[in-house]
Amino acid sequence: MAAFEELDHFLSLDFSDDFWSDEGVLHAHALVQNLGEGEWPKLRASWTARSEVWQIRCADVLPEGAPQEVIPVLIQMVRNASRDVCITALDSLREFDLHQLSVDEQRDIDAAIERCLKSADVAESAVLRSFANKLNVGAS
Repeated sequence: MAAFEELDHFLSLDFSDDFWSDEGVLHAHALVQNLGEGEWPKLRASWTARSEVWQIRCADVLPEGAPQEVIPVLIQMVRNASRDVCITALDSLREFDLHQLSVDEQRDIDAAIERCLKSADVAESAVLRSFANKLNVGAS
């Protein structure tokens, strides 16, 4: 099975949140690290057709991949995904040096932070505000 297909299948499996956080995420990290250059277009083309749980898990583990491949996918998620996927993608983007983003990408991240802050719980709010501070955006 090719690397993307293996990751795709694994992220689709039905397991508990405890298993995901204890074991699954580690295996998924290794799968992301094994994605080759030819695998990333498959991920970019298919993530929107996957379940919300799949998307959240994917956003959670993407920082283990090559930044030049990962950052565009996470920005797509910030722009187009549900609230929970967006928050996970924003949290994952915090792992990277984002100073070379375009003005549009920075604006979209800022807008997503503001949008998510409106319904964020205390923990989510702390993560979002920390990221806003890192980016020097005016999240209030």
